[in-house]
Amino acid sequence: MDIRLNRAYEAPVRSDGPRELVDRIWPRGVAREEHDRITLVFAEKDTEHNNAVALKEFILAGHFDPFNREK
Repeated sequence: MDIRLNRAYEAPVRSDGPRELVDRIWPRGVAREEHDRITLVFAEKDTEHNNAVALKEFILAGHFDPFNREK
């Protein structure tokens, strides 16, 4: 699974894929767009310790299967 991290204020590029906001509030001035892969975007200045990093680690550790829809 390819998961990338980007700040919300960085301009999206085609290779980003879908950009999923992981902060509580969508940042001002940032448009919501559709892309081809998942990119977790965040507004924090700390690029190493934020919600996107925690979510990426959670998914890559196998704790979340987006294809398992059973409850």
